[in-house]
Amino acid sequence: MFCIHLSLEKICKALWIKQNTANFPPRIHELKYLLADTDVELDMLQSKFVDDIQRYQIEGRYPDYKLLIYKYTTIDLALQLMENALLLKKCLAEKI
Repeated sequence: MFCIHLSLEKICKALWIKQNTANFPPRIHELKYLLADTDVELDMLQSKFVDDIQRYQIEGRYPDYKLLIYKYTTIDLALQLMENALLLKKCLAEKI
């Protein structure tokens, strides 16, 4: 899940660079904040997904939270998040 978030973060930063004059995007990991400075508008399902996947950026950066994350991430949830990630990645990649 961390890698899914990371891949989405990189796409969001690529969009940010494309649509802003600065060469370097902000040093943040919050996907919605990165997209706020672009012309991307998330629908309600995409917005909820971004909120859900945002939790997983903690896993790779703050290992203490791993047990908490493992408690609420079921196989079914992981599969659904991966499916939603593929849809969002395709949508965002088309804008690059």
